[in-house]
Formats: sequence, structure tokens, C-alpha cells
Amino acid sequence: LHVGRHGRCCLMERDVHPELSQHSVCHQYAGDWHVRCCVLLGQNLDSSKVGALTVIMITNPQEMGRQMLAEDPGAVPPGVTEPTGAQSKRWVDQAEAKAASGDRLGAIQDLEQALTVEPNSLFVLRTLGSLLMDEGKHWEAKQRFQQLLDQQPEYLEGRILSAIASLKMGRLDEFQSETEKVLAIDPQQPDALRWRARVAFDNQLYAEAGQFYVRLVEAGCADADVLTALGVCLAQGGQWNMAAETFARVQVAHGG
Repeated sequence: LHVGRHGRCCLMERDVHPELSQHSVCHQYAGDWHVRCCVLLGQNLDSSKVGALTVIMITNPQEMGRQMLAEDPGAVPPGVTEPTGAQSKRWVDQAEAKAASGDRLGAIQDLEQALTVEPNSLFVLRTLGSLLMDEGKHWEAKQRFQQLLDQQPEYLEGRILSAIASLKMGRLDEFQSETEKVLAIDPQQPDALRWRARVAFDNQLYAEAGQFYVRLVEAGCADADVLTALGVCLAQGGQWNMAAETFARVQVAHGG
């Protein structure tokens, strides 16, 4: 028996969200398991109700599940303090629903609430930072990514996101420094290579961009965009034959 997605009982293992599987009723409540069920369901500890509850649970778990699903899923039973993880997950669930409906600002507010409960959640920090960056709040996004990196300095995706936030604020030195840290750990990290190549290309630093595009090809990321940009870099450097061969490769491999 486990606490399910909204702090209620889940009778079947497969119904328990993997992230919440550790929150078994046994871990949260002491004493008899009948009593624990009644506490979760907001029942008075009347012996007849305990008996009826026990019979339904054992003989007809489907009916038990139906009754529970018919209740308000967001309500917390009287006298029961919702576990911290469940509180955070409630805010995250609401944020996901709002983001899916296009309410990004509402999603940001809910994730900020989740952080008040679990201030060190890597998932919440990353998601919140990404939403803030999508809304053009680059400084705020940078702060969230930095919080994430303070806990896990070698989280490469977080460092790349932090580098992008720096780039959006015009802090090119920070962007380059952070991507270099990523590439020092993983020299073939494709996102770091793509961003370095793109920024150099956009600034018409074709020799530098070409080096990063070559590394992308060597890393197995030779898509049409990479090869086309590499061809341009080669042509800008006067390497016409290699540029022609690269453009021909795009034609053959990608039909471009």
C-alpha cells in the first residue's frame, strides 16, 4: 500500500509514480495498517468503519480504487500533514499543466512555490530556469541555473543552459568560459560544440567556427546544417576544393 500521486492510497504497485514509490504509508505512519488507511482517508477510527474498510480493501480493491478516485484528488485529509515531496509535486504538476496550456507565467509562479518547499530540487531549478529564459528573463534564469550548478558542478546540461543565459545577456566571455568547462569534461559534447560554432559563425569568425564544425562532424553530428555551415567556413577560408566536397556531401547524404 503506497501513498499515490495526491497523497492518497494506491492499492496497486503499478499505479504508484516511480518518484513517489519511496513514500509508502509504512514510512510515514506508525502503528496498525488499518489505522494508517483510515488516517489517509480522513475516517474516524470507528471499529465498524475499520472493519468495512478492511473488507472492501481485501475483497474488492477495484471498488476501493473507484471510491478513492471519486473523491476530490487535491484535498488533504483532515489532520494529515502533506509530505514535503508531495507538496512540491503538486506545484510541479500544476506548473506542467499551465505550461502545456500556454500559461508560462502561471507555470513560473507555481515552480517558485515548489522551490519554497524543496529549494534544492535540480528538476525544479532546471525547469524554472528554462521557462524564465523562454520569457526573456535571462538574469533570473541565470540565477536558477547557478543554484543548480552550486549543487552539481559537473551537470553539463545545466552549465550549457547557464552559458546560453550569459550569451542572451551579452556576456560573451562568460558564455565562452562556461562552454569551455563543458568541453573540458566532454570534448565531444554536441550542444556545447553547436553553440560555440554558431556564435563564431554569426560573428563571421569562420576559421573558429570551422574548427567547431569539424569537431561536430568527428563526433558523428554531420547533419545538413553542420555540413553546410562547414562548407561556408571552408569557402570563406579559400579552401574551395574542400568546400565543394562538403557541399557535395550534403547533396548525397541529405538530398539538399
